[in-house]
Amino acid sequence: MYEIKRGDIKTNRVMASKPSQNETFKELGEEFLRNSEVRGLSEWTIKSYRHQISYFLEFAGDELKCKDIVLNLLEEYILYMKEQK
Repeated sequence: MYEIKRGDIKTNRVMASKPSQNETFKELGEEFLRNSEVRGLSEWTIKSYRHQISYFLEFAGDELKCKDIVLNLLEEYILYMKEQK
């Protein structure tokens, strides 16, 4: 979770700090969804984001660290989605 400090809000958009490499994709996804709600994105858009995040977590696992997301993993995920979803 990030602390909002003075200067973090620019043009009505919260600018979070760079994510920690030790943060899990699941944690980052939850933060992204909260930020999407704060920004006033439509319920349908947030629902779509939630589904896409859950698909990736189903493939990669809840404990995947952001630092472990590399090109090869993303290519494998794309192939998985083409075959499974």
